[in-house]
Amino acid sequence: GHTRRTVLVELSDGTIGIGTVGYRTFNEKVLGELRPLIGRDIFSFYEWQEEKIISVSTASQKYLYDSAYSWVESAILDALGKVKNKTVYGLFGESVKEGIDPYDGTLYFADLVYPNSKGVELISEIGKRIKNDGYRAIKLKVGRCDKWMPGVAGVERDIDAFIALREAVGNNFSLMTDANNGYRDKPDWALRFLKACAPYNMYFMEELIPDNTETYKQLRDTLHAENLHIPIADGESIWMEDMMDVFHGYCESGVYSYIQPDIPTCGISNILRIARMAEKYPHVRLIPHVWQSQIGLLMSAHIAKIQRNIPFVEDSRYNEHVMLA
Repeated sequence: GHTRRTVLVELSDGTIGIGTVGYRTFNEKVLGELRPLIGRDIFSFYEWQEEKIISVSTASQKYLYDSAYSWVESAILDALGKVKNKTVYGLFGESVKEGIDPYDGTLYFADLVYPNSKGVELISEIGKRIKNDGYRAIKLKVGRCDKWMPGVAGVERDIDAFIALREAVGNNFSLMTDANNGYRDKPDWALRFLKACAPYNMYFMEELIPDNTETYKQLRDTLHAENLHIPIADGESIWMEDMMDVFHGYCESGVYSYIQPDIPTCGISNILRIARMAEKYPHVRLIPHVWQSQIGLLMSAHIAKIQRNIPFVEDSRYNEHVMLA
């Protein structure tokens, strides 16, 4: 792929585990620090109880809990599943749900970048196409005011695009939005966008602004004063060593309804730790973030099978050159 790397783990019996690298830098320094893992018993990475993984072993926490290296876990678990003839989620526990819905995350600024576009009509057409493919949720990229259509015109186009998409797919359908922080330093524009879209039932608003709990509180309170509400989602870029403290703060703040650690970067054990922590907060759900990684999508689907508080997985299905699920 253009932006992701695939990682392979080979066991002494020839078993190959396939995984993916997320957002972290993949360089010789990191590889050098991983070399002591060569030759280790693959079962030693985890603590086991009755053939189930119950936690990361103490000796492995410095690798699998640190996002500088935790991406390697995807390949380790794939190999373990093959050795034990189990699904990856089956290594951790029993399924708690029959299936899991993906949302299509590929609806970008088609109204602006496609040749001969007729504007938001194209957003409507693509939305109907995605619905016909069987999806029951779509995430629309917004934030045109930041780059693609600067100024208030971009805000208005974001509003028009969301309303057009809602009208195209109908009401019995989940619509999310992601601004990639496109409303940074523009609280008035952000409020204008939210107030216009709130009556059209937005499932969540992701990365409206760079992570700022106080600003989000102000926006939420202003919406609530007019009997409007849009849930806030954030967290894809949090993958430092103290990620657990940061996500705990997210949950405690009462502002964030959905937290989104990047699963190819953080690894399944970290995502599971965060999801289990979030269980203490009834208002919080976890949706693993994935971008341009079908392996990441499959990782999300496996962990969603054993965690009730993961309601969706993200399917980017866009320029996936390594593997199409």
